[in-house]
Amino acid sequence: MKKTLKTLVSAWSLLALFSFKTAEEHGNTLHTFPGAPEMVAELSAEPGPGPAISMQEQYVKLKETIIRSKRSFQDLFRRDQNRSLDETKDFLYHALNDSIFTYWYGTPWDFNGTTQEPRNGLIACGYFVTTTLRDAGIPLRRVHLAQQRAGDIIKQLCKPSSIATVRSGTALRNYLSQYEDGSLLIVGLDHHVGFISKEHGQYYFIHANYLGDRTVVKERLEDSEAIFQSSIFALGDVLGNERLLRRWLFERQ
Repeated sequence: MKKTLKTLVSAWSLLALFSFKTAEEHGNTLHTFPGAPEMVAELSAEPGPGPAISMQEQYVKLKETIIRSKRSFQDLFRRDQNRSLDETKDFLYHALNDSIFTYWYGTPWDFNGTTQEPRNGLIACGYFVTTTLRDAGIPLRRVHLAQQRAGDIIKQLCKPSSIATVRSGTALRNYLSQYEDGSLLIVGLDHHVGFISKEHGQYYFIHANYLGDRTVVKERLEDSEAIFQSSIFALGDVLGNERLLRRWLFERQ
């Protein structure tokens, strides 16, 4: 058991290494895997002498690190399925919220954007959702799914019992109140789709924003003009979908 936990901590520490500098640039807090503060602190220090690598190369290494981490969770699954699924969910939340998303902040939005590289090209809202989930190692049809309505994306990816549609800000808040920190949901608006993340008791809307500066942003839910303008909210818990977690563990992309 101790050996497994040490392996999981090491996997998250490697992940933190690739998220630190980008997260710091955007003023985001870096959350560490439970029980790993010292190891992450060591890896989060300024890098030592050595050849600099581009942001795109860092992103490729991040994706490779996430894929390599699967083995630790697979080994744990064979001994304790429930614990493995819980820790897989936690790992993927941090991989997305604290690492992958931060690379994408500032990437320009375009209705026809399909780039697969953060801050290199243009990205549409649906493609932002499917590309980041794919880059976290979740097997999916990136292009096909990105072209679907938000409700269909939610049906294909989210926990069935979590799926709901509400039509007011108050109803949206009531729905979200059931979720704890470390939850990641997909939300569909009138003509838009993105993620809602809960951290430190706050809700954040993470999306390829078609308003304002028209870039990928992370904004407080109550400050989002896109949320304010929408008359409908389709919702679903993506990381609460056990079937999706099992696919991440055992299916190849």
